[in-house]
Amino acid sequence: MTAFKQQDGSMGINGNGLNTTLEKFIASVTAQYGGSPEGQSYQHIIALIRLSLGT
Repeated sequence: MTAFKQQDGSMGINGNGLNTTLEKFIASVTAQYGGSPEGQSYQHIIALIRLSLGT
């Protein structure tokens, strides 16, 4: 998975068949995993992306 800042300032996610925005990725993770251990792991990844890319 690769996270990057797009020219319009939004965040993009690519990898393993993904090509989406960070917002859509968050919605998908929440819907699929909720508060499960996997969901919590993804929330940590999302927090790191936001910290790293400045959102």
